[in-house]
Amino acid sequence: VLFRSGVIRYVGQYFNTKPHRILSIKKHTKTEYTFRVACDNLPEYGQFFMLSIPKVGEAPISCSGRGDDWEEFTIRNTGMVTKAIFDLTVGSTIFLRGPYGNHFPVEEEFEGKHLLVICGGTAMAPVLIMLNHFYENPQLAKSVYLICGFKDHNAILFRDEIEKFRDRINVIATLDIESYENFEEGMVTAHIGKIPINEWGDDYNIVIVGPPVMFKFASMECLKNGAKEAKMMSELNVKVLNKGAKEQILSEVQNNKFIANLKEIVSLFTTKSGLKAVKAQFNPEVLKYRTENFLKFFIFSNMFLIVYL
Repeated sequence: VLFRSGVIRYVGQYFNTKPHRILSIKKHTKTEYTFRVACDNLPEYGQFFMLSIPKVGEAPISCSGRGDDWEEFTIRNTGMVTKAIFDLTVGSTIFLRGPYGNHFPVEEEFEGKHLLVICGGTAMAPVLIMLNHFYENPQLAKSVYLICGFKDHNAILFRDEIEKFRDRINVIATLDIESYENFEEGMVTAHIGKIPINEWGDDYNIVIVGPPVMFKFASMECLKNGAKEAKMMSELNVKVLNKGAKEQILSEVQNNKFIANLKEIVSLFTTKSGLKAVKAQFNPEVLKYRTENFLKFFIFSNMFLIVYL
């Protein structure tokens, strides 16, 4: 049962990955770029995609922008997968599956109320679509406040967006260790006291996006200023390992008509009719890569099973 479940997950993930073309690349810093990718699979606010490079691996990346036929992903170059993505150029192919994860309840809970968003660095990416939503539709919220922090002026991301937001959103942009034009100085927690949380009654929501230590101290400051714990939401609500994402991926995999059971999976790669069906269903550009990886996994799993038994 475990073997069959593992195969279903492995094969399903690769068969649901599709190639997409990179339309543009915006360089924010030496290690953080935004990639615009041709894609019409629109995510909800705060959802993510799995981005992959053949023979390298895949990584969960939050969507930082969306249009009718494109998505944007702001990525920090920190590992093997992201390094491989940074080696790509405009016109290159990147592989996506998704979107996955829970989403910020913008229409359900945020609209018609006050909203405070606190974020830092690349953690601004998951809330950028939501912020643009309220910028383009300011009548949908009583007020919107943004506190965004960066280490120094060399680490600033989304400069154009921050300046644009100032017209319709109450923005406090700050740098941890220095002052800079249009930026205040200090950690994001130092500026939470400037927000009139205690004047909002129960008619508000607070979103804090960043590492756990940031959420801890930012939430403590919010509580000091009259916020209620039930009104605060962390980025953990939309992470890859949350229950909603797991169930969504498993459901997608199990419902794939090609992988209803192990016998059918094997037949796809061991019979002429199976291979013909696969070729007809999937892009030839990625078929070889997926087949090679499945066979490697299948052989390794059988060897493990033999040793175990």
